[in-house]
Amino acid sequence: MTVIPIKCSNCGAMVSRETMKCQYCGANLILTEDGSSRKRIICSKCGGQMADGSWFCTACGEIVTKDVEHLKQIQRKMRFQQESLKNELSEIDDKIEPDEFIYFSFRFKGLLANKYFVVTDKKLIKYELYGQYWEALWSEVVGIEGPRFESYGSFGYKNSLVVQTFNGPVTFDFGESNCSQFLWATRKALDDYTIQRKDIRAVICSLKFEDKNG
Repeated sequence: MTVIPIKCSNCGAMVSRETMKCQYCGANLILTEDGSSRKRIICSKCGGQMADGSWFCTACGEIVTKDVEHLKQIQRKMRFQQESLKNELSEIDDKIEPDEFIYFSFRFKGLLANKYFVVTDKKLIKYELYGQYWEALWSEVVGIEGPRFESYGSFGYKNSLVVQTFNGPVTFDFGESNCSQFLWATRKALDDYTIQRKDIRAVICSLKFEDKNG
C-alpha cells in the first residue's frame, strides 16, 4: 500500500499521514474538525506563532523543547547528509558556499569526466562533462518546464528539463535517468525563494544551542 504524504502546517515538510508528530519540527499533527491546529505557541524571542509540540521556532530558530539532545541528534543527521552531498561534488565544491543548503544533486559519472546538476537554496548549477560550468541565482530563474520525453526507438530515449531564465532557456539533459526528484527539488527551491521561506532542513542545520558549560 502506498502512503501519501501530507504537508506539515507548521514547517511545510512532507510527512507520513500515519504520523501524529512532525519528524522535522516536532509539531503535533492532530487537527481540529475544521482542519486547524489545536493550539498555537507564541515565540518569546520573535513573537511568531508555532504549533503545539514544536521543538523550535521556524521563524527565528529559538529552541523551545526541553529534549535538546533529541534535536541535536536530528541536526547531526541533517549536517551529515549535507556533508555527504558536498563530498560527492568535489569538482565544483568551490562553487558552493559553506552555509549553502543543497536540496538535491544529480551526478552522472562518465568514463572520462563527471556531470553534475545541483539545486541549492541560492542557485541552480549545471556542470557538464569536461568542465562546462553554468549557474543561475534564483532571482534570475523565471520557471521550470518539463519533464520532456524524447524517444529514439530502439536506440533508447531521453529525459530533460528546461529552466527558463532572464538570459534565455537552459536544458538539463538526464539521458535515460529519472529526473522527477530533481524536478521536485528545483520547483520547491524556486517556491521557497519566491515566498522567502527557508527549507526546514536548512533551519535545523543552522540551529544554535546554548553551551551550558560556557
